[in-house]
Amino acid sequence: MAKIRRLKKDVKALASDLILECETYMKFHPEADRNKTGKIISDVEKKLQTLVDEINHYENKGKVKPKDYYVKIVDKVKKELIPLLDKIGEIDKK
Repeated sequence: MAKIRRLKKDVKALASDLILECETYMKFHPEADRNKTGKIISDVEKKLQTLVDEINHYENKGKVKPKDYYVKIVDKVKKELIPLLDKIGEIDKK
């Protein structure tokens, strides 16, 4: 169970870093579109809640081993949260 706890902490830390990055970006770029950064923050919060729910609700139905289930969640974190960091850099480019 300690590894599941660690996974949740890492996902929450990554999400909070992304939110902090958005807030820092807004502070140093006051001319930036606040709606876009607000949308990114909202996306991070929604995806965080979804990921934490998935981590908490593993149901062993004999289909997937626990390790494989959590590896898929880590891959999902990489696919969903990390690209949001790129969106922060693209706010003023459009």
